[in-house]
Amino acid sequence: MFQTINIVISHILNKYVLTIFICLSLIMVVINHFFYIDDFIPAAQFAHFDLWQYSLKVIEDEGKNNWYNLYFTVDVLWAASVLILVFNMVTSFIVTERRKKYYTNTFISFITNKTTYALIFTATWVFDAMENLGYLVYQDEILAPKYLELVVGIKIGLYAFCVVLWLLVLYKKYVVPNSKNFKIFTKSASVSLLFLIVIAALLTQMEQGSSLVIALLSSPVNMFVVGMMLVILSIIFSHYPVYFLFYNFTEITCRPMHGLG
Repeated sequence: MFQTINIVISHILNKYVLTIFICLSLIMVVINHFFYIDDFIPAAQFAHFDLWQYSLKVIEDEGKNNWYNLYFTVDVLWAASVLILVFNMVTSFIVTERRKKYYTNTFISFITNKTTYALIFTATWVFDAMENLGYLVYQDEILAPKYLELVVGIKIGLYAFCVVLWLLVLYKKYVVPNSKNFKIFTKSASVSLLFLIVIAALLTQMEQGSSLVIALLSSPVNMFVVGMMLVILSIIFSHYPVYFLFYNFTEITCRPMHGLG
């Protein structure tokens, strides 16, 4: 009963945190849009530690200080919402009664302890907040780079660990149980995937291939060619259900149809 109540409460909290995360993400996009100065300082988190005071002076001269301060204030909340969502997903899958019993009295029993993950995710958020504080507080060109480079390095390492945990949970939760379906899908869609690989290879390996798509849209004639290409590709990819049928249900598709005609 207690476990069921916990699951319901966790589900409700996740809904609220997800809503907050989406709202804060939109706010961050707006802040970045209004903060933009140039390609050298496109976002408040400019990371030019070797040109610290110069970058701050550019921000001040452009009148972007308010957006600069707002960015790092909101980012603290945004990072917290992200980490809470990932934390809940990781712990709901890893920290279960079955795993706790299995790993009881072993030297790795801590991996089924929710506190372990709470400490890791909290430390990640703390170092993220410390970085934001560094951007807001430190003005000295000698002290700021040393402080921020150290904090950013630790923060990236902690975030990388959290992301790896999240990916492992996604793999175990969604990929492993559906591995058979994934193999069937890959097999049945092999022709479509082959065409995609060929197109991707041509675009990336040809000289200036990445600009080819833009060039194809530069005139009415090119637009017509693109339209024809899209029609041809749509025909090719629309056959994918037929591939699925013939690859996986040959006993049906190849069976004589009696009673017809």
